[in-house]
Amino acid sequence: METFPVMYIIYPAVGVLAFLAVIANFLVPLGSRKQLRAILSQAQDMVKQNQEMVREDQFYRKFPIISPIGEISLLKSPGSRLYASDDNLQWSVEDPIMIKMRNVEDGLAFNVNCILYGPERLPFHQFVSWDNISIEGRSSNKDIIFEHSQQMHLSRNDSIDGIHPLYDESEDSRSNPIADRIARLTITYHDIFGEKYVTIHNYTRKRKWVTVTARKISSIDGKPPIDLKELNNQRKQ
Repeated sequence: METFPVMYIIYPAVGVLAFLAVIANFLVPLGSRKQLRAILSQAQDMVKQNQEMVREDQFYRKFPIISPIGEISLLKSPGSRLYASDDNLQWSVEDPIMIKMRNVEDGLAFNVNCILYGPERLPFHQFVSWDNISIEGRSSNKDIIFEHSQQMHLSRNDSIDGIHPLYDESEDSRSNPIADRIARLTITYHDIFGEKYVTIHNYTRKRKWVTVTARKISSIDGKPPIDLKELNNQRKQ
């Protein structure tokens, strides 16, 4: 169960205390300087204590992190083949696919939306999940269903964080060889405080997930942070 952030209580209390100290400056007689200094000293001590409480609250408040679990599979239709002979995904498969996911940290994640982007050039050849589902903290694995969508308008170079594109076309490297890349999974979601987050994972020919980043979505060029669905709606206009 989420706790109410202590900072929401502390900051107003500190403001009230500071206000009372200012009032005391006018009400205390001129001869009571010692009493006034005691009031101000008490206020300063309380501010320091409150600042420590805020830092502690922020430290222990972990944000949700959504991670994929296991290999990508078809939802049903056992006669269909999802993987080609070279272990690449068959992006032309019309049946829905399934990826198991888990919230590995505390805190509810909701408005969860995902895109699995591969080498195919057309946006509607990618697999998306626009269901705005929620995943509880420290939850058991949850099956997320992906489908092709004609309402998908994002290109491979679009990015949520301004750093990592939806499809990885970075230079070949020993830690991230081009020959091993199949797809990139981008997941965005919100927490109960209104913050937006993104986790990005690469899927390899060995059917393993490699985490690229897990972070709060920051503003880009002074614009408010947006999630995948909001970015897709922008591209649609």
